[in-house]
Amino acid sequence: MAIFGKFWNGALTVNGQDLTDHVQSIKLTIGKEVFDLTVMGQAAKVRAAIGLEEASLAVSFLEDMAASKVYACNKAMYDAGTGTAVTFSLDSGAKDATNPSFEFNAILSGGQLPIGGQHGQLLKTDVTYLSTGVITVDTTP
Repeated sequence: MAIFGKFWNGALTVNGQDLTDHVQSIKLTIGKEVFDLTVMGQAAKVRAAIGLEEASLAVSFLEDMAASKVYACNKAMYDAGTGTAVTFSLDSGAKDATNPSFEFNAILSGGQLPIGGQHGQLLKTDVTYLSTGVITVDTTP
């Protein structure tokens, strides 16, 4: 059994810009809508995950207002309001079967561009990117 080990070298690009050096945490969730198929006469719930596939990528950034960094990339996505390319991998090394790249177009959750923080603390931005189409898992080196 292969175990990935500690997660410390993930990679993230948004609209072609590498934001990896600003990411504190990141979590990709891929799922399908679950439907209730229960009908009269059944003694237990019957469910099936047969809905359309979707993904969400929750990211906690250390904020950066410089061009082509966190704020600029998220602001461009916010302004566009349509799918922007997002790529995430568990390791910044070459793609392969044990280090796939998850690629999809996304919008900001709720159409919001969060900015702010706690007094005296590092300025952080927590965003969730929602997929707007098919999620591709690429293992091509």
